Amino acid sequence: ASALRTLVWSRPTLTNNIEHPSGRYLHASAVVDETLVIYGGLDGQGRANAEVWVLNLSSWHWQRVSPSIALPPAFGHAMAVYGGSVYCFGGNYGDEEEDISELYRMTVKTGDTIEVSICETNNSTAPCQRRFHSMDMIAGRLYVLAGASSPSSTRFADLYV
Repeated sequence: ASALRTLVWSRPTLTNNIEHPSGRYLHASAVVDETLVIYGGLDGQGRANAEVWVLNLSSWHWQRVSPSIALPPAFGHAMAVYGGSVYCFGGNYGDEEEDISELYRMTVKTGDTIEVSICETNNSTAPCQRRFHSMDMIAGRLYVLAGASSPSSTRFADLYV
């Protein structure tokens, strides 16, 4: 029975307790098919990383994967799922000075690689660089809500579809 139906949490036994992501916060994660994908975040010293990890939700096995193109260290970004891919937008490069404006598409492959591409937008009304926003995919439409910018810490009260 699912945890939401029973309101009972469980803690699965991982199959490889040696190799797993280090402790982190302000990372992003999303589930596509039977795979949890996590990217970036800050470590205990507040440093951003560019690691991508996948957790097979059937075998409970963690694996660090190599992106097909280099991803920047990031925190405060958001992820959403559509059509078997994970989309990642925004965040900060880890320097507190510049936020990320790219929309990345990550497609989980077998093995130790994740296919990554940068999505080109078709118009000039794309959301500006931001972090700490919310993002979701509903009926094939990507929604980006609010967030903040660096270094001015402007707070947004906007919505992009």
